[in-house]
Order: sequence, then C-alpha cells, then structure tokens
Amino acid sequence: MDFVSDAPFDGRSLCAMTLPDVFTREALAIEVDQRIAGEQVADVLDAVIEGRNALKRIRVDKMGSRSPRTRSTAGPLSTA
Repeated sequence: MDFVSDAPFDGRSLCAMTLPDVFTREALAIEVDQRIAGEQVADVLDAVIEGRNALKRIRVDKMGSRSPRTRSTAGPLSTA
C-alpha cells in the first residue's frame, strides 16, 4: 500500500492510495480524493477482501524512510 499526494497548478491537494499485488503486479485498488482518511483506507481494504481471498500481508512504505514495513494479519507492524 502506498500513498501519494500532489498539488496541481490551482493549489488543490490531490491524494492517491494504491494497493498493488506485488506478486502479480495487479492494481487491487486505487483510491483518489482530496484527503484519504483512515475510514476510507479500511473501506477499500474491506472491498478488496470481499472480492478476493483475505490478504495475508500488507506492505506499507513509510514516509521519510527507506525501509518498507509489512503487516501480517497475525501480528503487529514490523520492518520487512
């Protein structure tokens, strides 16, 4: 899972959340809005899980860090 933000020429903010499958390189979800709240992230994850088998692991790139983090459904967030 990755979050990207930008501001077009008119100054509005634009955020995107991408959820790729790193094995198949398929985009499972792309959510774009002016702001992406935690509830939106949970809704997107619920929709992906509903349409497929449950995700076993979610990899999140931390802002300002070079080491991505992985979350297993069985445990807490840990550095991969």
